[in-house]
Amino acid sequence: MELQTPVIIPPSSFKIEYIEKILFVGSWFADSIGRRFQGDLFQAAVNSYGVMYNPASILHTIQEFSKFVPDIAVITLGTNHIYIERSTGNIVDNCQKRPQQLFEEKVLNVDECTEYLLQAVQALQEKNPAIQIIFTVS
Repeated sequence: MELQTPVIIPPSSFKIEYIEKILFVGSWFADSIGRRFQGDLFQAAVNSYGVMYNPASILHTIQEFSKFVPDIAVITLGTNHIYIERSTGNIVDNCQKRPQQLFEEKVLNVDECTEYLLQAVQALQEKNPAIQIIFTVS
């Protein structure tokens, strides 16, 4: 009787070297792993605008990141829920612990998530056409 499900993962087509600049953006996983890379003295930028979970907020962070041009981006998704500030109609990336009644929650469908992620990839590729992008889910 086998009590484990073996998962064979082939080696990546690229290796992460100390000289490369790495961007970690997304949920707590990106934050945690990114901080470990920083602790090991990699050139890493980690969730500069705070932890975020949805594709829209991840796109906003990547668009705002102008000074740091990464060789590798690690994007960690956590949810498809976004929050819209009622007074402005804008998607907020972080509610900053403000009262819930200030926001409307919306669930993104698959097409909307895909569109935000495609825009994020395009924004990264504009900065560095040779960028390697790793997607993870937490």
